[in-house]
Amino acid sequence: MTVNNALIIGCGSLHGKDLSESLKNKGYNIYGISGTTTTDPNILTVDWNTCAIPDFEKFLRKLPDIDLIVFNQNSPALTDNYIKLGSVDIFEVWKRAKKWSQSHYVNCILPTHLLHTLALTNKINDHTCVAWMLSHSMFGKNPQSPVDYVGQKYQNYVMIKTLALHNPQIFLGISPGKIDAANSVKKSKDLADFLFDKKECSGKLFVQTDN
Repeated sequence: MTVNNALIIGCGSLHGKDLSESLKNKGYNIYGISGTTTTDPNILTVDWNTCAIPDFEKFLRKLPDIDLIVFNQNSPALTDNYIKLGSVDIFEVWKRAKKWSQSHYVNCILPTHLLHTLALTNKINDHTCVAWMLSHSMFGKNPQSPVDYVGQKYQNYVMIKTLALHNPQIFLGISPGKIDAANSVKKSKDLADFLFDKKECSGKLFVQTDN
């Protein structure tokens, strides 16, 4: 019997937990990275506010072969008043700018670090599926979305398309729409069903409906 292994980054959040459970029900062994403390030896606990690549290397190198990777992490940084020039103290600006830099690392740079390590240690193969949770706000659908969130989601979208051009793995973007306690379980189950099929559609963005 073939054993499938999934790595979920951001597995401790509402949707991350539900997606992990849905994939377990599909027969996956779940490994994860989370900001939520856990005793599960297959889950690496990190502080998203301070983490850097050395915090992940030992964990990544001990992983088995990975068939599915989902980047579900979010690290917000900017506040509404940051956009209103002159409305915050300069020390708060400096503090927020440093947090913004870490946020960009977590959301955009860290995924490429993880993928390089997994590739160099032969933890992924030509059939591994790599999915990013994105948002339609990156196309101006929600003008209320934070600037950093929109920009980082769009950079990830461009990265997906670029990786798909140069690598044999399957790279997907998923725009799940609004997720809350009422629909998270259903959306995670639908997503697990979709990812399990691993359609040959690398470089594409898929939108989940609210039906």
